[in-house]
Amino acid sequence: MLAARIITGLFGGVIGSISLAIVADLFDIHHRGRVMGFVQMGFGASQVLGVHIGLYLANNLGWRAPFCLVVAMGTLIAVLIVAKLKPVTAHLSAQHSRTPLRYLLNTFSKRNYRIRFLATAFLSIGGFTMMPFSSAFAVNNLKVTHEQLPLLFMVSGCSSLVIMPLIGRIADRINKFTLYTIASALMIVVVVVYTNMSVTPLAWFLPLH
Repeated sequence: MLAARIITGLFGGVIGSISLAIVADLFDIHHRGRVMGFVQMGFGASQVLGVHIGLYLANNLGWRAPFCLVVAMGTLIAVLIVAKLKPVTAHLSAQHSRTPLRYLLNTFSKRNYRIRFLATAFLSIGGFTMMPFSSAFAVNNLKVTHEQLPLLFMVSGCSSLVIMPLIGRIADRINKFTLYTIASALMIVVVVVYTNMSVTPLAWFLPLH
């Protein structure tokens, strides 16, 4: 089980970064935010649909059923990708005077890129450090019942479905660094408030999701 989770995480992380790289290759800078906003809606959809479907299957067919569904859906998506998705190879036709390793080293030699990569790393580390403990924190600290957990995830997922496309559109219209700074400041406030909560009625902290 642990090995399967590790393998899933390794490939999931790669797929996540590749999908955003494909968006960057196919769409210009003025439309990229909007498209990435729609791509990120997948996280919201997974919380709205995935949690409820997974719980239903686990309760009625056993804990293995959600994993079997993921395998079946992954296989179907892989077939559709091979059959329908056009290869993104236009960038390979350009003449390169340097090897990929030289390009990578040259990228890391630039201070602006290092700052951006570091910021992205901190965002990922922070997010994926908190996510695994969200259910345990809600149950043990906020005293949310197990029956209320699906509602918590549903509200969070619905919020993502609405907010992510909106943020994407805003990112195409204003300075992206300004938007990033504002969003980071707001998120810091939300995280500090949320993680310092004790026993709290569900209706009070739902807006923080």
